[in-house]
Amino acid sequence: MLQVDTPAKKTTPSPYTAIIERLLSVEEVAAILGVEKNTLAKWRVEGRPPRYVKIGRSTVRYEPATIRAFIAARDRASTAAHP
Repeated sequence: MLQVDTPAKKTTPSPYTAIIERLLSVEEVAAILGVEKNTLAKWRVEGRPPRYVKIGRSTVRYEPATIRAFIAARDRASTAAHP
C-alpha cells in the first residue's frame, strides 16, 4: 500500500518561546560556573546569587545576563582583592 506523507501542521509559536528558549538550565549554569548542580540548589535554598527564575513547581532557569553579572562580580585582580 502506498503511503503519502502529509505535511506537518504549522503551529504558531508562543510569543514567550524566544524568552524561554534563551533561559539557561541548571545543568548549563553548573557547567558554565564549574560547580555541581547540588551547589546551585544549595545556593538557591540559602538565597545566595545567582538569581533564578522558577517556572511551574520545579523547573528552574537562569537569565544569561544574570550569569554574566554573577561572573563579572567575582572578577578579581589578586587574592587580596576579595572583600
